[in-house]
Amino acid sequence: RNQAPWPRPVRCLAVGATGYQAKSSSDFTRNAYVFCGASPSDGIVDGDGVTPLFSAHAFPGAQLAKLEGITHAGDYPSVGPTAELSRDRMEGRSWYGSP
Repeated sequence: RNQAPWPRPVRCLAVGATGYQAKSSSDFTRNAYVFCGASPSDGIVDGDGVTPLFSAHAFPGAQLAKLEGITHAGDYPSVGPTAELSRDRMEGRSWYGSP
């Protein structure tokens, strides 16, 4: 994995969100966080339901932005492992593309 920072004057913004802690989320979210490098036993990892904040911000040299209570996508299947995320969107939770 290349850890070299982007050459100047390229400006980068890494945006991540919180609102889904692993310990109180679905198997889908916990497994997504583990896929991104979280420890399976780390229940305090927080993110957008798909990408943990630490992973979204793992961009050396980027300006970092953290959004509160945002979900990863605008639409999810309403059954199966993403039902929790789908329900939250249906109840009005914002996502990165929300106005």
